[in-house]
Amino acid sequence: MRILNISDERIAELELRKRMLSGRIAAQRAELGLSFECLRRPLHALDKVKELGGRLREHGPAIALTLAPVLFLLRRPLVSGVGMAAGLAKKAARWWTLWKFGSKVFSAMPHIPKQRRYAP
Repeated sequence: MRILNISDERIAELELRKRMLSGRIAAQRAELGLSFECLRRPLHALDKVKELGGRLREHGPAIALTLAPVLFLLRRPLVSGVGMAAGLAKKAARWWTLWKFGSKVFSAMPHIPKQRRYAP
């Protein structure tokens, strides 16, 4: 027994319409995917810049406390002073990376106990 009084022709018509709409939706979804593909790299770059901005905002006071004396000691105009400070920060980051890498290498090396020079 049917709850709704709908003929089999109407059910077939609705089923056909449903398939047509599903096909149209799939085609539109594929078209949108292609159009968004060209935006993938700029959006990724924007996400990275946003992440960097968040980190700078978290460490803003420390950065300001570090850069202020450096800029004062350099006594250059602001733009060239910032460039010089950025160069110093880049060099410091390289040395820090080298230090961290070296410490990881040394910690991964097998432990060799030191020989005692003096008798206990």
